Amino acid sequence: MGAMNTPVIVHCRAEASYPGRPLRFTWNDETHMVEAVLREWREPAAHCFLLACGGGVAELAYMPAEELWVLRQFSPIP
Repeated sequence: MGAMNTPVIVHCRAEASYPGRPLRFTWNDETHMVEAVLREWREPAAHCFLLACGGGVAELAYMPAEELWVLRQFSPIP
């Protein structure tokens, strides 16, 4: 497990409102392609996604007040 609240670069699907569903994100100079959105939810200060990506499961959060994406958690698949 790793990456507690690490800023990341996220590329999203274009939708009527931002953020759209993440398509890929870059963390530690490595691009992770999103294979599936496992869960999506809102918190008072963030729009959150649990994602299956090549090599693991990631939890991303977009914080609109800061206009910032963070990787909250990444669990590699053994």
